[in-house]
Amino acid sequence: MSKIFLYRIKGDRKQAMGMLVVRDENGWPIYASVSMERGYMNNAQNISNVPAGTYPIVFEYSDKFDMKLWEIKGVAGRSECKIHAANYWYQLNGCISPGVEPTDLDGDGYLDVTHSADSLKSFHKALEGITETKITIVELDEDNKKHVIEEPKIEGEEIFNQNFAPYWSQLN
Repeated sequence: MSKIFLYRIKGDRKQAMGMLVVRDENGWPIYASVSMERGYMNNAQNISNVPAGTYPIVFEYSDKFDMKLWEIKGVAGRSECKIHAANYWYQLNGCISPGVEPTDLDGDGYLDVTHSADSLKSFHKALEGITETKITIVELDEDNKKHVIEEPKIEGEEIFNQNFAPYWSQLN
């Protein structure tokens, strides 16, 4: 079964940037994008990103967005933590947004993401036919060293990581 990974690369109290990756049942990446979230604010509802860890995630209908979206379950004191399209950190209320390129679209000094809606469609396509799986959220330090990870190292991961070095350099 495919699994979802969110690698947080850089962040502050307002915003966190990283990579959203879907790996197939053999561990190979079948989807990857830049990710954007709110920063960590002690897991406070609507203003904090989800703490690092592994959570169940379910593909279900959202009344607010009038479409099916992936929702992270089992986050203490939280609900409605979704993966949805957004271009700016302030459009997120504890959710995750995929995107194509990190760039400061609105000139506020924070990286935003481009083509979020298209990236979300690609994310959904990578998980087509699956209605529930796990998401592992991993915090990375400035040298991209793993602080928290629950999955074993996968053969070929260094090659995959090298392909995203240009994006990582923009985030660091």
